[in-house]
Amino acid sequence: MNYKTDNPKFHEEVFKAVGEIVEICFDYLSDEEVRDLEVIYAMGIAEEDWLTFKPFYHIKDELLSYGEIKDKDDHDSQIEIQMSGTEFLMELIDVFKSYDQETPKLIKIQYYPKIEKVEYQFEYDLKWSNSEHKLPANLHEGYFEEIKNSLGSK
Repeated sequence: MNYKTDNPKFHEEVFKAVGEIVEICFDYLSDEEVRDLEVIYAMGIAEEDWLTFKPFYHIKDELLSYGEIKDKDDHDSQIEIQMSGTEFLMELIDVFKSYDQETPKLIKIQYYPKIEKVEYQFEYDLKWSNSEHKLPANLHEGYFEEIKNSLGSK
């Protein structure tokens, strides 16, 4: 992490914001999906005034995009979770700025519900705005494929 502070309030506020978006991603699922949930993965990108967020779900040995979740394949549900993710990113940026910290360009989140563990990593380098051939969607697709490959999914 590139933190320049040991202020416990900063770390508490970051953890709280991450916890809130994990809860929103978790609540997106039906009770049946929750029972079979292995991991929630999410990626948020905040670069060049562009904010985007997408969760993925490892359920029953399958990796699913949020648009593939049963009963949530409608446009309104998808927009709602994207907006929640955008609000999370804005909140996170505000926390970093209020403690005079470098703002991350990307966050990857993993939530393991069976052991109630949250992990997250920040990245600070530009990922797409400095490339003529990359878009935020390419980063989300790349993360999805990275997860799939690590799970041995097809």
